[in-house]
Amino acid sequence: MLTEKEKRDTYIFLHFCLCKINIPNLELLVPMPVVSYVVLHTYLDQVRHHQDDVVIHAMCAELWVGGQPIALTQPQHTFGLPPRLVKDYARQLLEALYQQYGQGRRLGFERFAREEQHSVSQCPIRPCSFHAEHLHSHRWGGDS
Repeated sequence: MLTEKEKRDTYIFLHFCLCKINIPNLELLVPMPVVSYVVLHTYLDQVRHHQDDVVIHAMCAELWVGGQPIALTQPQHTFGLPPRLVKDYARQLLEALYQQYGQGRRLGFERFAREEQHSVSQCPIRPCSFHAEHLHSHRWGGDS
C-alpha cells in the first residue's frame, strides 16, 4: 500500500511524463440526463428572501429542458395584487407550462427549480408604471 506522499509523488511523476511526451489530457464527457425544470423570473425593487412580503412588480416563468430554454410565459405585472394572489398566479404559470409541454409527466413541473430576481428597472412590460413612458405623451391640464 502506498503512503500519501508516494501517491502524490507518483501522480506528479506520471503527469510530468504525459506532458513531456505531449499527450493531451483527455476529458471524459458523461452525458447529463435530460430533465425539465421551470425558473421563476421576478422583477422587484429590493432583494427578496424566502417568505418575505416584498412587492413583486412583475413575473414570468421559463421552461428549460436539459440545457436549453424551451418556453417563456408572457411577463405580467403583479404589483397591487395581494400576496396570496401572486402565489396563486405563480402556480398558474407552472400549470400552464405543464399543460403545454409536460406530456403527462409532472417531473420538473411540481415547483420552480429556482427564482431569478431582476431589478424592477429591467421590467420588460410596456406600458409600465415604473418606466412611466406613457406619461411623457400625456398633456396635463393647462391650456389646450
